[in-house]
Amino acid sequence: MQGWRNDREAVNCLNLYFAAIEDPRQLDREIRKLYADETDIKNKEKYLQVMKQQIGRPGVERTIRDIAYEIVADRIGEDPFISSELQAFNKKDKRLIKDILLYRQQQRK
Repeated sequence: MQGWRNDREAVNCLNLYFAAIEDPRQLDREIRKLYADETDIKNKEKYLQVMKQQIGRPGVERTIRDIAYEIVADRIGEDPFISSELQAFNKKDKRLIKDILLYRQQQRK
């Protein structure tokens, strides 16, 4: 957690922290708690990167997806290209890919 808090190899450190938690219920609680207590405007995109790597963990997919959507919604006004990050959380949704491309095209105009 020190690496995350001090922004030194933050993404790798937080991934290692989550990897050490085997119980899905405890992992779900930690993901929610750390998002609520330890993210701010400066590190939310880093948290999103961690969530992309944790999405395959059983029992926490919904929590991770909800957090990812929230981060993207918060940042999309400043960075329309962050919408592409949603693909990592919805790999089977082919319509989403088309919608993302359409949105990005509209934002360029």
